[in-house]
Amino acid sequence: TTALPFGVPGHVEVAAGDAWVYVPTVIVPEPLLITYTLENAPSFLTIDGSTGRVWAVPDPKDAGVYDGILGVRHGPHPPR
Repeated sequence: TTALPFGVPGHVEVAAGDAWVYVPTVIVPEPLLITYTLENAPSFLTIDGSTGRVWAVPDPKDAGVYDGILGVRHGPHPPR
């Protein structure tokens, strides 16, 4: 696994009942198969492992601070 640079929001606040969506931008020097995972994530977050799109509609009980939840990994070149 190699660390890849990608833009992430430093701090996000979402009101209970409001939808939140985040799609990372990953910069790689050549086409690679990228996969995304949620690591140590709260159960109310959902991810699309192929696009990295993360979304949630938190409830009041989900209030809190969560760190280091998006994992990005690359594998071999995708099939052509």
